[in-house]
Formats: sequence, C-alpha cells, structure tokens
Amino acid sequence: MVSTGQNNLTIDSIPLESVSRSTVFAVCFCFLFSIAPHFVNLPLWVSGFVLAALSWRSLENLGRLRSMPKLLLVALVLLGGIGVFAQYWTIVGRDAGLALLTVMTSFKFLESRNHRDMLILIFLCYFLIATHFLFSQSIFTALLMLLTLIIITSTLVTLNLVLYTHLTLPTKSI
Repeated sequence: MVSTGQNNLTIDSIPLESVSRSTVFAVCFCFLFSIAPHFVNLPLWVSGFVLAALSWRSLENLGRLRSMPKLLLVALVLLGGIGVFAQYWTIVGRDAGLALLTVMTSFKFLESRNHRDMLILIFLCYFLIATHFLFSQSIFTALLMLLTLIIITSTLVTLNLVLYTHLTLPTKSI
C-alpha cells in the first residue's frame, strides 16, 4: 500500500479491530429502539427471541456469561427460521419477512465480535426503520423514525470516530 502522506484507513484494518463494551451497549440500544415499535406487529415468541438475545449479549459484554457456543447458535438460527415458516407458512412477505429479519438480526448480536459486525448491525437498524412504514405512514411514525434515525446515525458516527482516532498514526512532518 502506497502512502500519500495522509492517514488512510484500509478496509483490511476494520475487521481486526475489537469493540468496546460501550459500543456493544450502544448498538444494542439502537437495535432495541428501532425494533421496539414492531413488537405489536411481531409474534410474542419473536419478541422473546430478541429480548433473550440482547440480554445474553449484554450479560456476555459485562463478563457474566460466556459467549454462546457456535453449535447452539446455529441450532437457534435454524429454530428461528423454522419458527417463522411455521408461523406464516412462508418466509417472504411483509409480516414473515419482518419476523425473519428480526430473528436473524437478534442472533447476529450473539456472534458479533468486531467493528465490522457492529457496522453491519447498525445498517440493519437503518433497514428496520424503513420497515415501520410498511405498517403505518402516520406523522407519529415518521417523527419516531426520525428520532430513531438520529440516534442510529449518532451511534454510527461515534463508532467510526472511535475507530478512526484509535487506528490513525501521527503524521510525520518533513
């Protein structure tokens, strides 16, 4: 890689960067804030999956639980997909697609460990904001989604600023 005298972040450096406790909690809050209004549209078991996954990840972040074994996580992902199919008899469409997206995003939290995974979760939160308008286009929904958008964008900016300040090297003056 040729250096032009500026501090450049390469895409290769992003996956290697681990995340702090505060970052995990901030992204958990963003996901919960973006999905909470959907709890009235989702089956109770999907909401339970979300709360259980976020609780597990939060306790893991605090050091009270170990990370979930990969085999158990794969089994839960399969169970979530089968549950969505059993509930709706499809995995496409407004309701089934939202339920599948919600279940899979909540399990993404359980296996996320680095900065790139947190970015993926942030962008999934942006996508979840758009799904609210499939159910309601009221002014209240728009204002709530605007507030959610501001919170998620603030988290994204903070996440990238922390990474950028941590990874940049001081420039040498010639």
